[in-house]
Amino acid sequence: MMDAFWKPFLFGASWLALAVALLGLLKRAPQRRWSLHSHPARVLGSILFVLALAIFMTDLPFSLGFCRGGFDDPLTCRLLPVAVVEGIAPLSLLLAIAGILTAPVLGMAIVILEGLKRRQCRAGHGA
Repeated sequence: MMDAFWKPFLFGASWLALAVALLGLLKRAPQRRWSLHSHPARVLGSILFVLALAIFMTDLPFSLGFCRGGFDDPLTCRLLPVAVVEGIAPLSLLLAIAGILTAPVLGMAIVILEGLKRRQCRAGHGA
């Protein structure tokens, strides 16, 4: 019973944690050590932040255990109208799949762009 709660909850919480971490990096000034210095990395970080937050928000009824089912099972909800959740369930699934496929790619692009920018800054200071 608790396993049916924790898996969706941790899935949603991981997207929220990613969004909060990215927001922290994006809000800091580019000159700070723990921030994104590269403008393209900041743009990709913003895109990933919006995606992670959208996944968290659309998956919230399932993450909090208010709704169960879907796919082959009938959707049942407590405290929420089933019609509303049925309307966002396809969007939630689509965003989750898109996030699972694109988040690692965007994350690696951010790391690479940021590494190149920091290397360029160190080379400029060292010369």
